[in-house]
Amino acid sequence: MKLLIVILLLAVISLASAESEPVEHILQGENLQYPLYNEKAIGFKRQIVEGSMESQFYYLCEKTKGEKKKNCGSWVDEKGNKIASATLKVTFKGIEATFIKLSTKDQGRYYVISEKPKEELGYLRVNVLTPAPLPKQ
Repeated sequence: MKLLIVILLLAVISLASAESEPVEHILQGENLQYPLYNEKAIGFKRQIVEGSMESQFYYLCEKTKGEKKKNCGSWVDEKGNKIASATLKVTFKGIEATFIKLSTKDQGRYYVISEKPKEELGYLRVNVLTPAPLPKQ
């Protein structure tokens, strides 16, 4: 009986951990590397924690074609308008995008997107941590 309980407990833990979302914890001011393994990837959609949780889009100039090319290199809203408060810089080299100097206002979910409007190619939840102050001597 005890063996059955242990097996059931392990099964529940295994199931719960398998369904959890991928999370990256990073210190404020550090860079985050994000490999884009899918050839269809053209940029990112993010929903940041602070604010309205409306989607913001970043199109990589090196990978974007067509209508969205005019918005590449900046964070834009769903209508293509630049978002003045979005200061996070993104670079792309090879297959890796780098988010430069993340701040706490950049916390949220980041989805890899393709040319197709509803196709998401993966996502990552980003938590930006504020470093603890050094103890006074």
